[in-house]
Amino acid sequence: MAIASASRLVIGIGNNFRNDDQVGLNLARRIEQKHIPDVEIVAESKEILSLIERWNERKCVYVCDAVKSGSPVGTIFRFDILSGNLKNSLSHFSSHSFGISEVVALAKQLNQLPQKLLFYGIEGANYDYGNELTPKVKNAEDVVFAELYKLLLDETEV
Repeated sequence: MAIASASRLVIGIGNNFRNDDQVGLNLARRIEQKHIPDVEIVAESKEILSLIERWNERKCVYVCDAVKSGSPVGTIFRFDILSGNLKNSLSHFSSHSFGISEVVALAKQLNQLPQKLLFYGIEGANYDYGNELTPKVKNAEDVVFAELYKLLLDETEV
């Protein structure tokens, strides 16, 4: 098992070809463009089970994804996953075979969780084929980006 090179990891999950489902990938790419020290970026559009290996031994991991919970479009969800605050009612709508809840449960069984695991979800509306975010999802993406970027910078200065 490889030891992580950066202590912090930002993971964007989604599908570039299913409209709002790409929001997690967009967030990861935007953070990557900022070249923050000690932060690795992963944009995962295939099998999220592979994330367990990537986040093991990390100080802090931030997971960004679209969610479909029935909340108003553009609603932002922030959860400290390891504190047990990931709501089961948030189902991950994508082409993945597992959602983040299942991946975390498996990682816990394997004793391969990072020290801190934060989830940022944005309620989507359109998961049809295409590559445009709905306006409310784009606005929420901008809010999460600003918050996450500031958080990563503040942690760098500590």
